[in-house]
Amino acid sequence: MPREAQLPPGYPDGHEINDKGGKMQQIESSKKYQNGIQVFWPSPENDGKDFFTFDELIEQRINALDLLNNPEIYLIDPDLHTIKSSA
Repeated sequence: MPREAQLPPGYPDGHEINDKGGKMQQIESSKKYQNGIQVFWPSPENDGKDFFTFDELIEQRINALDLLNNPEIYLIDPDLHTIKSSA
């Protein structure tokens, strides 16, 4: 079971409104594959998972090892296929 993330103010319920008006979701867990990382988040409207190649993570300046070890400190915008750190 993931531990509770310590989100800064402005991140109510693990969500943040991004600059394009979309809702960012708190990542709950992650899994390593040969060519990237799959992330999971709680979502009632869909399956709440997305896959990022290592190249995509590098372009977004996301540390892959940190994403695997501490997924709960990251937020995802599923519509824009982006991840960012909440730390």
